[in-house]
Amino acid sequence: MSKQIIAISMGEAEPRLNRETIMNMFSVQGFELIDDDRGILHSTKSNESFICTCFEQTNYILFKEHEGELPELVFQYILALTDEKNTIVSLGDEDDERWDIVQTDSEYSLKRFRQAWLAE
Repeated sequence: MSKQIIAISMGEAEPRLNRETIMNMFSVQGFELIDDDRGILHSTKSNESFICTCFEQTNYILFKEHEGELPELVFQYILALTDEKNTIVSLGDEDDERWDIVQTDSEYSLKRFRQAWLAE
C-alpha cells in the first residue's frame, strides 16, 4: 500500500525548525503525539493521524500519511510558510513493496505549490 509523503526544505527566511515547537503547535490544534519514536500524531476528535518528522539540523520536515489521508491541518501549516522562493515542497509516495525508496513525484517552490493548491 502506498503512503503519500510531503517533504519540505525550509528556506532561509523561514523560522528555524524546532521539533518541540512544531509538536506543540499540532497539539494546540488537537493532534497529540502518540508515538514519539515514529512521530505519529493522532486526533481523537477527528480520528485523523499522520506522521511528522523534523530534521532540525537541516531545517527539513516530512509529513507522511499514517491511517488515511493527510489532514487539512498539514496543508494549512504549509500554506502559512512565507519563503516562497527558497522553501521547496516535494510530493511523493512510499510503498511497502519498495520501502527503502521514496518516489518523488513532483517538486515545487512554495510559491508554485501555493498557486497549484489554491487553483484546485
